[in-house]
Amino acid sequence: MKKLILLLLFIPFVFACDENRNKYEFLIKDESFKNSFIISANEDIIQLSEGFTYYKWENKSSNISPIVLVHGFSVPSYIWEPTFKMLAEKGYYVIMLDLYGRGYSENLDKAYTDELLANQVLDLLNELNVISAKFIGLSNGGRVISKVADLQPKIVEKLIYVASSGFREVIEETNKSVSEKEVEDFISINYPTISKGQLLDFKYPEKHIGWDVKYEELLKYKGFANALISTRKNHYTMDEIHTKIQLSAIPTFTIWGESDKVVVFENFKKKIDSILPRRKDFFITESGHLPHMENQIDFDKILLSIIKDNIWYEKTNSIITIEMKIGVFILCVVFTVGLIVGAIIMAIKYGLFRNPFKDKWGRWKDDISRKEQIIWNFFLMMGVLAIFYYIKGYF
Repeated sequence: MKKLILLLLFIPFVFACDENRNKYEFLIKDESFKNSFIISANEDIIQLSEGFTYYKWENKSSNISPIVLVHGFSVPSYIWEPTFKMLAEKGYYVIMLDLYGRGYSENLDKAYTDELLANQVLDLLNELNVISAKFIGLSNGGRVISKVADLQPKIVEKLIYVASSGFREVIEETNKSVSEKEVEDFISINYPTISKGQLLDFKYPEKHIGWDVKYEELLKYKGFANALISTRKNHYTMDEIHTKIQLSAIPTFTIWGESDKVVVFENFKKKIDSILPRRKDFFITESGHLPHMENQIDFDKILLSIIKDNIWYEKTNSIITIEMKIGVFILCVVFTVGLIVGAIIMAIKYGLFRNPFKDKWGRWKDDISRKEQIIWNFFLMMGVLAIFYYIKGYF
């Protein structure tokens, strides 16, 4: 009788497993998948050192260095579509890719570390002959671009973090491997609700109908659960890397959704202020974890100002607008021209290299006029200011 009861209890579990097997992770991203993929204009699947990678680009012929968009934890590159389209329409050379284990890129049978994903980005840029680029990382993509800067700082022109989860404190896993049972449990427990859960990234989920349905497509690829579990288990606190970025000359910017409940800025504000004080923060109103989608107008405005250098990063840790920089430059040009013209006039009137001073203590000669004193004082003052300005800019 006990055996019969146990059998009756076990039958629903078996059917549930079969249902999950038929509904989830039934497609393998192998060579036949890659070869059957329909390639549209300006997209491709390329073989890199660790596996094949899907990527998309626009304005490759542009003389401007590219902007690389790196997506977050689970949603692949399509999450960047609004920003990708905007940058492309503005004429920028823009690239986005699916990280390993996500979207149309290969699902690997290895540990999904930050280094693996960062090297994927670097491998792709190497194949595209990119020497330098601006990197924008969304959520977990912030970890990836930090690792890119750690591995190859010379390729990084700017780091732009959007709702980055890379600044949080992480309790490292001792066992980083992923078992079959962990994958099975993750699928059976999380997959039935994980798509709906994506709507929680928004402040106003009701405005993004169909977002969860689009995510459902990702659940059919075998290895997706393993990629998510492995990525999480290989996380570590990135303070050391961010300290290196702080000490480098890389301009660093962060953009946050004011109502983000996924990555709450206030939870690590003190920490990020201490390890990365040289950054510039921006906050997007009326948005949660995905500010580039919820408040695209404000987000695009801020992003373009950063990309166009309308926000200028000084080594002195101050942020100066480009208008101020141009103003100082014009003043320096005017002063320099005035100095040259004044020197020529003085040379013509009084002879070349006339010394207006009587002795080494700086007392004026008896025949020096008041007008000459004013002119020479002006030149001396401008010279001192110019020297001070250039010395200041050096630090």
